Amino acid sequence: MIRLITILCLVCVLLPKGSLVESVYTLTCGEPENVHRMTCETGVIVIFEAKYGRSNKDTCSEGKENTDDWKNWCLQQDTYFTLSDRCNGRQVCEIPIKSIDDPNSCKFTSKYLETRHFCLPYLHTVGCENSTATVNCGEGNAIQIYRAYYGRADIQTCSNGEKLPHLYCGEDVKKKLSASCEGKDSCAVAARDSVFGDPCATFPNYLEVAYRCQKYAVAHEGSTIHLTCDKRESIWIYKATYGRKDTKDSGTNCKKKVSLHSICRYGSTCEFVVSNKLLGDPCVGYLKWLTVIYECFED
Repeated sequence: MIRLITILCLVCVLLPKGSLVESVYTLTCGEPENVHRMTCETGVIVIFEAKYGRSNKDTCSEGKENTDDWKNWCLQQDTYFTLSDRCNGRQVCEIPIKSIDDPNSCKFTSKYLETRHFCLPYLHTVGCENSTATVNCGEGNAIQIYRAYYGRADIQTCSNGEKLPHLYCGEDVKKKLSASCEGKDSCAVAARDSVFGDPCATFPNYLEVAYRCQKYAVAHEGSTIHLTCDKRESIWIYKATYGRKDTKDSGTNCKKKVSLHSICRYGSTCEFVVSNKLLGDPCVGYLKWLTVIYECFED
């Protein structure tokens, strides 16, 4: 029950308020040579449901009528979490059946893999090995990284015309991308083994990034900050910090998170004067800046 709640809540958090996204169902019978392939023409994959094993007698039962394999109903554990780690945030994800099959799980069962995924309306960029991946939101917006991988998860992306085997080899590099790019309006990242390692060894790697763009506003102490959305939208604050980070002057790295939810609640606009009385004073004697990253949701 806990895991089911986790899956449902993940989808609720990621889907923008008011958006309608249809799920995509994919089925692959469990022969070892088969490859399960999920795609999104626009947006990125987020898996809602994944099951590997058998839960009925009819699916992928052709040719097995005279055996007992289809009678043993059983589901392999952790399939959802394995596929989510590999595929969420990608536009194409290929799963060789042999790469997820546990021979000690669901013995004597003719298995199949079935998934349901959404195509989340996030932005997506790819940088082939030894090139540069550009993450761009434009002026007045801030980058938020959803997922980032270095490696490969399909046979076509950045293949350079080579005939590659179906394989999964990749590293989650979200922390590195978040540290480099989040809060900026644009960011260029070198897709190099020297930066991310070499998870695919003899095969070409690529950097794949899924992200979204949020609005941001900055104002210094004593000035007025302006947060604006359309009339039919409401402001939702993702992050707000007050202070400064200036490595040139000793003792001035004194930025802190602040809550603005009681100040900017439910409206389409929010304006107020930035002051120590309102936000506290993390850097006594120094000029400070308030930085707000926010989104606009339809009412």
